[in-house]
Amino acid sequence: MGLWKSRSIKRIKLRLGDRPIECLSTEYKGSRADHLWKCKMCGKTWESTPNSVLNEDGGCPYCGTDRTIKANLSRGLRKLE
Repeated sequence: MGLWKSRSIKRIKLRLGDRPIECLSTEYKGSRADHLWKCKMCGKTWESTPNSVLNEDGGCPYCGTDRTIKANLSRGLRKLE
């Protein structure tokens, strides 16, 4: 794996911060290529692009966890535990 690719996976993980989503891919394939993701709330996995997850506020397609948390925070509600 090239150095820039390993750094890109690390950058994805850093940009996710405390969001309830984790990137399971070990190789960076580009911002518009599918990578494997896992929801920390419901445990389901799916494929999506880093661009979609990081820049378009994509969340878990099964439980919508990330979108729900962001919507609640924008309305002034406390973060779901």
